[in-house]
Amino acid sequence: MKKDKMNDLILKYIVEEYISESKPIGSVFLIEKYKMDISSATARNIMSNLEKKGLIEKSHTSSGRIPTSSGYEYYFKYLTSSESKKLSSRIRDIFANRRASIDNIIEEAVSIISEISKITFVTSENKNHQLLKSITLTPISEFSAIIVLITSSGKIDSKELKLSSKLNLNDLKIAIRIFQERLYNVKLVDIPKSIESLKPILKQHIKNYEELIETFVAEILKKYTNISNNKIYGKSYLIKAQDIQRQELANIIELIETQSIWESINDKNYLEDNLKLEILPSNTSIISKRLIINGESKDVSVVGPKRMDYSKAKNILNIIEKYVKKNIESQQNEIENPENEEGN
Repeated sequence: MKKDKMNDLILKYIVEEYISESKPIGSVFLIEKYKMDISSATARNIMSNLEKKGLIEKSHTSSGRIPTSSGYEYYFKYLTSSESKKLSSRIRDIFANRRASIDNIIEEAVSIISEISKITFVTSENKNHQLLKSITLTPISEFSAIIVLITSSGKIDSKELKLSSKLNLNDLKIAIRIFQERLYNVKLVDIPKSIESLKPILKQHIKNYEELIETFVAEILKKYTNISNNKIYGKSYLIKAQDIQRQELANIIELIETQSIWESINDKNYLEDNLKLEILPSNTSIISKRLIINGESKDVSVVGPKRMDYSKAKNILNIIEKYVKKNIESQQNEIENPENEEGN
């Protein structure tokens, strides 16, 4: 076996053993368990090389190695196992129910798979098509106020906005009045760009208008341009995951309940085939697959500990995508060739 292939094989074994047992992996253990035809010295050299590349690191509690975030990412991209026939068969059976809408089929599939696999899944439909219906202000003090927004879905949300010494409450009132007049019925996703177009008007009335825009967009509107209709399956598996930092769990729950996971992952984490992976400092991994259904996007995501079964998660997402595509092709074929359906 070539050296680079042996490097990949040993990294694969280390990642999978650590995911399974949560124990540092040593060279002797790998050779004995997998009956590898190499010496202990060769295995140690390969592990040392993997460590230099930042893919594994020494454990604090033993001489064994554990995967790093980069190691997990490399494993996810290049070393995960091929499609599970058992999983594929189960998902295929769910998608065979052609009388249900494809969205309902996806939700049913994800619900069943979450229960079987003990993995937390999130399905997301981006709600950026929602419109801003109202924006109002309630002063709290000289340098703070509550901003209340109402969207076309009827959602009412509020957030406190704190002003710097360069801005005053009167300036904010003027800005809110302009926003209410000019941003009414504007799509949430378009609001930051629309505010930019209001600069000439704001400049006439507000001295430090640029800082006000920057503060307002950063603290108030950024959240509302990434609103998502999320459904969570198996949340308890995420809550019970021991590896995830407890102090960060509330932030993770808020993310998966309200935000588009796909949009929250930096584009530099885009891998391939509409797939993104990010490993957070909280020892949490988020994997998101974007599905395109009749021109609309629907995201299916996996959220779990850094030490999750990446191979299983990736396979599930790819299998779901495969049967979504088959379902769409089948529906299109029925529309284009209705006589075939009648003859069956």
